[in-house]
Amino acid sequence: MIETAKNTYYPTVKEFCDEPKELDFTPKELSKFTFESNKNYSVDNIDLKTWLKFKELILSEENKYLNAQKTDNKTLARHLICLIARELSKINSTMTAQLLILLINEALQIQLSQRKYSPKRRGPCSVVRTAWHYFYNRKEETVADCIADAFTKMNGCYAYN
Repeated sequence: MIETAKNTYYPTVKEFCDEPKELDFTPKELSKFTFESNKNYSVDNIDLKTWLKFKELILSEENKYLNAQKTDNKTLARHLICLIARELSKINSTMTAQLLILLINEALQIQLSQRKYSPKRRGPCSVVRTAWHYFYNRKEETVADCIADAFTKMNGCYAYN
C-alpha cells in the first residue's frame, strides 16, 4: 500500500506480480470487501483486493463444484465464467476477457493440468464466445445473456461475438 496525500493506492495485479509485497489487510478484512459497481475491470485497473476477492470466489466455487462432480477443464471453465458473469451482473459491471482468463487460470485443477488458457490475442474472446454458444444452444438464454453483457474486449466491445 502506498499512502498519498489524499488517498490510499493499491498496486494493480501487474505491479503486484512483478514484485512480491506484503499484504496490508487481513483475510477477515478481505471477506468484508465488496466489488465496485458500474466498473469495467481490466488488467490495467484492478487493484489487489479486488483480484484476491475474485480469486477467492473462483477457488471456493471450484471446491464446491469439483466435490459435487468430476469434470474436465472446459466444463469447469464454463461454470466459472457463468459464476463471474453473474457476480458482475449483480454489480452492473464488466470485465475484460483477458482478465477473466487470468482469473480462470487461478483454478487449481487448471493449474495442475498445465493446460492454461492464453490471455493473448484471440484466445480470451474465443473462450467467452464458446461459453456463450454453449449456454445459448442449451436454451439457457438468461445465462448466455449474462455472459454476453459481462465480458468485453480490450477496446470495450462485447467479447462474445
